[in-house]
Amino acid sequence: MIHILNTLTKVPNIKVCPSSRPWNVFKGACRRVSTRNLALEDLTRSDTELYVRNKLENHPGFRSRVQEDGSYLLTIYDIVGRSQGIFLWVFFVVRSLREGLTNGDSIERLEARLQRIPTDLEKFFEHILDQVDDVYQE
Repeated sequence: MIHILNTLTKVPNIKVCPSSRPWNVFKGACRRVSTRNLALEDLTRSDTELYVRNKLENHPGFRSRVQEDGSYLLTIYDIVGRSQGIFLWVFFVVRSLREGLTNGDSIERLEARLQRIPTDLEKFFEHILDQVDDVYQE
């Protein structure tokens, strides 16, 4: 794929704007044009933070805990930082943390819950499926 893209960039009147996750194979192939890289997560970071903040701060359990312990706000920044710009990951993580808040989880338990969630989507889906009771897995 990289060879094809490089070939296309040499054709007159063709502009190439590929997009990918920041995997090493792509980073290595694009080193010579690294000044032309654009990290989408840098552009969506504020929107992601706004979403996380709204979803968590609108939960009564979160609001009451923040009043007791302001370190809960660090959880918002931790989620955004770990998301690597993957909004689907953020959606599922926030849903999980809201469930924890409903169950009365402390900040330590929420952080433990967050740390257990893989940042790789494929591994995250496996994590979700592993939590399904064996009776329902089929």
